[in-house]
Amino acid sequence: MDYFGDDTVPYQRRRILPQRPLGELPVSQMARYDDHHLNQLITSGQLKYFTRVIDRSSSVYRGVIFLVPIASIALLIATLILVIR
Repeated sequence: MDYFGDDTVPYQRRRILPQRPLGELPVSQMARYDDHHLNQLITSGQLKYFTRVIDRSSSVYRGVIFLVPIASIALLIATLILVIR
């Protein structure tokens, strides 16, 4: 609140570090690359796109959700049979 006040949207302030007399470059002034340059980076191998991770664990969870109640009912029935005897 001391730097921006109540009516200002916070922005990246210029920081001057001891080893850098010019300070850091704000995000708003960093270089932005077009599609052609990004394609060159991808084909050269410097930049990689990661495909979406496919979650195959849902089938395991479905099996667990199905088997746990059945196993608990079977255990309950076995316990009742042993108690009744």
